[in-house]
Amino acid sequence: ETDGTHTLAFMAKDRAGNKSGIATLIVKKDSTKPKDFTPMIKDITNEGFTIVVGTSDDTSGIAGYNFYVGGEYKGSAEGANNQTVEYKVTGLNPKTSYLVTVEAKDKAGNIKEGASIAPVTTKGIIVDPIIDLPAVNGNNGWYKDNFNITIRDGETDSNKSGVTQIIYTVNGVEGIINGREGAVQVTAEGANVVITARAKDSDGNYSGTVTKTIKKDSTNPNTGATTYVSHEIETITVSARAQDTISGISTIEYQYSTDGTNYITQTTSNYTGTTAVITNNYTYTGLTGDTKYWLRIKVTDMAGRVLEGGAITQTTKKAEISYDKLKIGDYIAYSPTGAATTYSTYQDGAERSGGGTQTISKNTSLKWRVLSVSSSKLILVSETIPSEKLILNGKDGYNNGVKLLNDAANALYKNTIYGATARNLNVEDINNLMGVTPSTALNSNYGKEYIPDYKYYPIIFQYETWGSINGSYTGSLGISQQDGWYSGNGQAKTLKGKCTHYNYTLSTYKGTNSVEQALATGQTNSTGSTSHTQYWLASRSVAYNERQRFYLLLI
Repeated sequence: ETDGTHTLAFMAKDRAGNKSGIATLIVKKDSTKPKDFTPMIKDITNEGFTIVVGTSDDTSGIAGYNFYVGGEYKGSAEGANNQTVEYKVTGLNPKTSYLVTVEAKDKAGNIKEGASIAPVTTKGIIVDPIIDLPAVNGNNGWYKDNFNITIRDGETDSNKSGVTQIIYTVNGVEGIINGREGAVQVTAEGANVVITARAKDSDGNYSGTVTKTIKKDSTNPNTGATTYVSHEIETITVSARAQDTISGISTIEYQYSTDGTNYITQTTSNYTGTTAVITNNYTYTGLTGDTKYWLRIKVTDMAGRVLEGGAITQTTKKAEISYDKLKIGDYIAYSPTGAATTYSTYQDGAERSGGGTQTISKNTSLKWRVLSVSSSKLILVSETIPSEKLILNGKDGYNNGVKLLNDAANALYKNTIYGATARNLNVEDINNLMGVTPSTALNSNYGKEYIPDYKYYPIIFQYETWGSINGSYTGSLGISQQDGWYSGNGQAKTLKGKCTHYNYTLSTYKGTNSVEQALATGQTNSTGSTSHTQYWLASRSVAYNERQRFYLLLI
């Protein structure tokens, strides 16, 4: 029979010819599949999509649909003729293509597969991006330079991500990164530099917005010119100006230099990030009279940026001292200023005295007397011998004694304010002041040449005017001169020398009582005689004998 609804009529009849009433039976037949249809896809997400279908069946009518995704049965839905049915598929992988198949079922159980459609690709994931900041390179949590940041997709698996752009702002200025990652230079400055970023996919969908706030100051502080105010012998007063309008001032260092290159910080003033203009008068103290100084300020802001202001130059006043009424032997109120408190015989990597490493301390109780005075120069001598002892022994004691004595005296007793230098007394000082000339009258062998049997000599001897090594006198050093450090001894094939040694007493210097008293203040003992303590003179001497004796002079 043909498809459709059929009515069967029938009655019963017996042999006698009697007939029953007519009965009917309705028979339905449908052997035809539903009509052709094509599924549609909508609402694609990163985990699924919606399938839209609809068709009809002229005989029994549509009963429903079966849905297959990627060859896997996903479920079914009821339907009716010409009714649109939507089926939502979930739980799929992002950025993955799936083949979709739909079967239409009529009420008779006939199944019709829909037309083939192109594979459906789920969307990629879109999550909040990540803003990677470099480590803070300034102070107090501030960035002090322009720098690059990296803004990147928050989804690490590129096979899942759907991000095509990242939109960012730096202090409100927008920019676009095409792709999933990019570098952005941060040049904006301030205590609240705001950086935002959000991701976007190809359909215009956006992620959430990520925000970072930083502090950045890449501009040096501003300093006005340091200006001169006043000066004295030991001081110079200046006015200095500084400002930083972003992170604020952290410190101001007041610096000085005596050569315009090497600066020393005398005082550091601390601030707490003020952005206001700071103008201060500052007085440099402890300076040396009659000396040219370079003066500047070094400003550091809270971010750690530094600006060294332009320097000005100023010369301190010269210390004016009147010598008109001074005479030899007068006491002078002198004190070392800017001097060291100790001096070591270990110099330039070696022990120089021959007596072992020794540390000499400054004697702060010394009194000072006039040794020589003129209209332009004053020479003082200590009234007593410093209490510290210095051992000078052997070849190196002879080699370096003059320099050690002079260097120690200057290190411990100079005065930087008045530009005063110090050195040890030497025999020539005494002879010049007393009017004495060394001669054979003081030693019958004075000036005589000799040839000792002993051929070893302190190494400095070859540089002295009275030393002859292997046949010639070529040295230029006088008895109170030393131009550097010397070490060890030498041995000559032929050794000659001239005697420079002589003895004298205070009685040698007749008519010079004031000088005598300035040089050696005696102490009267119980018998009424005068005794003097020996001390080194910064002078060398060589005695005349077969062994050749090398001395540093004592008084």
